[in-house]
Amino acid sequence: IKFPEPWPVLSWAPHNGGNITSSCVFNHQLGKFDEKKLDSIFNNVTNSLNLPKDAIGLITGAEIQNYRECVLTHNSLWVHGIVTVGLANARTAGDEADVPFQTPPNPVGTINLVLACNALPDISGKIEAVHVATMAKARALRDMDVMSEKSGLPATGTGTDCIVVAGTGEIQENYCGMH
Repeated sequence: IKFPEPWPVLSWAPHNGGNITSSCVFNHQLGKFDEKKLDSIFNNVTNSLNLPKDAIGLITGAEIQNYRECVLTHNSLWVHGIVTVGLANARTAGDEADVPFQTPPNPVGTINLVLACNALPDISGKIEAVHVATMAKARALRDMDVMSEKSGLPATGTGTDCIVVAGTGEIQENYCGMH
């Protein structure tokens, strides 16, 4: 996903996550992997696709060609969402951990959601967007009756989900709550 110019972005992406300025986001499909090799995997992807150094990198076990997108507009405001959904490691908040403390899991499914809009000039708005997107994801999983593979309780996500929010701030609207 290439932005027309570098935009302020908030995420916990495994590659270039944080509160940064970036010009693109990529979602790389992997099976099981060794977390110690993630840096080299991300470097190989950015080099082979000639992506900028500020590219934000996501990984998933989901079939990335099966992504979905949605664009919503109201007057001059717009939001564009792109999502991949892998549910093989569905979990619910509070499930017992799969692995001993400090041992990275090998994810086989992930829900990665990238939201871009022309509002949200401040980090507080981007944080609220992450909150609303997380609630929407949990609701969608509930509506689809997805259960945690671990506990059998209703799933709220997977163990490796990521949300990326980019807001240009062109429109000085920072509120994006439930109303």
